[in-house]
Amino acid sequence: MEKLIIAGGASIMALRMLGLFMLLPVLASYTTNLHAAPITIGIAIGIYGLMQAMLQIPFGMLSDRFGRKQLILIGLLLLIIGSIIGIFANNIIWIIIARSVQGAGAIGCVVLALVADNTRVELVPRAMAIIGISIGAAFTLAFILGPLVAAWLGISGIFFITAILASIALVIVIFLPIKNTRNTGFVGSPDVSKISKIIFGATALHASLAAMFLIIPNIFTGLGFAREELWQCYLPIMLLSMLVTAIFIRFTENGGALHKLFIGSIIGLLFSEVLLYNYSNNLVLACMCVIGFFTAFNLLEAHLPMQVSKHAPSGKRGLVLGMYSSMQFLGVFLGGVIGGYLQQYFGVMAVVVFCVILGSLWLVLYLPRFNKGEVTWQEA
Repeated sequence: MEKLIIAGGASIMALRMLGLFMLLPVLASYTTNLHAAPITIGIAIGIYGLMQAMLQIPFGMLSDRFGRKQLILIGLLLLIIGSIIGIFANNIIWIIIARSVQGAGAIGCVVLALVADNTRVELVPRAMAIIGISIGAAFTLAFILGPLVAAWLGISGIFFITAILASIALVIVIFLPIKNTRNTGFVGSPDVSKISKIIFGATALHASLAAMFLIIPNIFTGLGFAREELWQCYLPIMLLSMLVTAIFIRFTENGGALHKLFIGSIIGLLFSEVLLYNYSNNLVLACMCVIGFFTAFNLLEAHLPMQVSKHAPSGKRGLVLGMYSSMQFLGVFLGGVIGGYLQQYFGVMAVVVFCVILGSLWLVLYLPRFNKGEVTWQEA
């Protein structure tokens, strides 16, 4: 039963994020046909994150009180409605509206809490790691499928597929035999210091992701690839990044400390951003930098949910995970809007500097814990 619950939760998250992630590699290039300014495109990318940031905590608190299943169903319905609006959007304003409604279904924290409620305490870190990996896999697949679908059906086609995937997730929720847990009291106390560092890391990571995807599609189109051909870049890049990610995770399973891999991933994120800017006119080197960026992102994305769940008291799990998810998506909004502003008024280099500053602050916050022996994949 626990395996079924974990698989169901991972499937819901992956299906939900697959459609949403498919927009990232193509939105900046395809919306230029709508004569939208970079800052407006940045808002279209980031508005989803703002809505998620505003509503994750309310959704988490309501799920603590009224149960997880009802809130997940409401969130998926909002995602479907927003996707339907996006299908018929014919200008950048309607795309922003569609993304806003999609973002109003802020159920990421509720799904994480539901899985944690229905697994034994000692299995919660493993369950969170599996969900993190499923999100990373959805992210990878989305960057392969996004350009293909956009070339075939346009941006509206991606919204259509998102609605279909959300409907499948809705069916899974309805039939998944879950314990619809409600708050029965505060159990344990949160480690505020550790949770705050984890939350800042999630914000910085997703802000960097959104900001970099104002740049990456245009780098490849500048190297001679048509928008319809971007999948030819993303396919080998994503497959190689998944392979490298799996190798690193396997290494830590054999005894390597995960905190060392975590530090290395943050450093790798910083180097890949700087080198991508320097080698943006060389196809091979640019691809290698993007592989490094995605590998670091996938490793960090898999690690963060495992850590935050470890420090979330059971009676307030929805609230704590809501705070985590809220700041995660606030990062998407800030990265999209600030990145778009910097690109429009100061150029690409300013966007890269913004991402490097965020990553450096995260590294400084995390370094004092470097020798404290964080949890390993094998222990989880």
